[in-house]
Amino acid sequence: MLNLFPTNVFGDLAADNVVAIIIIAVAIAVAYVSVASDEGEDKVKPFKSIIEAVKKIIFRILSYVIDLTPYAVLCLTAVSASQLLSDKDALVQLILLVAVVYVVCFVQAYVVNAFILKFAGKISPLKFFKKTFDAQATAFTTQSSVGSLPITIDRLIHKVGVDEEVANFTAPLGTTIGMAGCTCIWPILLAMFYLNATGQSWNISQYLIMCFMCLVLSMGSAGMPGIGVVTAVSLFSAVNLPIAAVVLLTPINNITDMARTLTNVVGANVTAAVVARKTELLDDEIFQTEDEKLEKKGGRA
Repeated sequence: MLNLFPTNVFGDLAADNVVAIIIIAVAIAVAYVSVASDEGEDKVKPFKSIIEAVKKIIFRILSYVIDLTPYAVLCLTAVSASQLLSDKDALVQLILLVAVVYVVCFVQAYVVNAFILKFAGKISPLKFFKKTFDAQATAFTTQSSVGSLPITIDRLIHKVGVDEEVANFTAPLGTTIGMAGCTCIWPILLAMFYLNATGQSWNISQYLIMCFMCLVLSMGSAGMPGIGVVTAVSLFSAVNLPIAAVVLLTPINNITDMARTLTNVVGANVTAAVVARKTELLDDEIFQTEDEKLEKKGGRA
């Protein structure tokens, strides 16, 4: 427990120690609110201005990365495809694995989350997915939950009607915690693929342990391209499977990462909407008004 707390702020930031970073952020936020309430907003206004400026600069840098990412993805996919074509039998098996990953990710993203939106958020799933489609497309093409964060927050606030504070807190948190695509679906399917390929048989308790380890891994991961390989290596190491098996399956990592990132972002969007609904910070008027405008435009056309 003691190791979870930060001892060197800059060291933890450089090492991407997620738990320590969250604790640091919470401490700064609590101190900011305390000073603002005790001494007035003017006392902390310069600090707020600096934070806002840094955020805008980082988002602009991310926009540059997003613009260039499709070209890099094309090159990486071409390299992976050329390596796979050298072994036709392996190619068939890997194509089947890619298909399974896409099916599972889309079921999680659009079926499971649809039930959550309908019954927990009291929101129309179809309308919600349409309103956040831009964020989904960005996540699919960039393979980065962090890279799609600016457009994700914008769509949640201006199209879905999620309160700004909820969107700015829940969406970024979803880029490090609870990423179902990269920390659960992908590692588990890789492990099952390896077990079937080598003819090993596991009992139910071993599968439950593997699922529990994925749940632990989902508590803190970086929302950037390639994180699925890191989580898969961590899982294989935890359940005593050879890490070399993950390396052999990296040629399809970039192809499947698109669907996995989309699943992660959709999950974060749904979580933000449900939290806003439960805390009565979801503006239904914004959610409905956008649809009425579209219907009027369609009628005039």
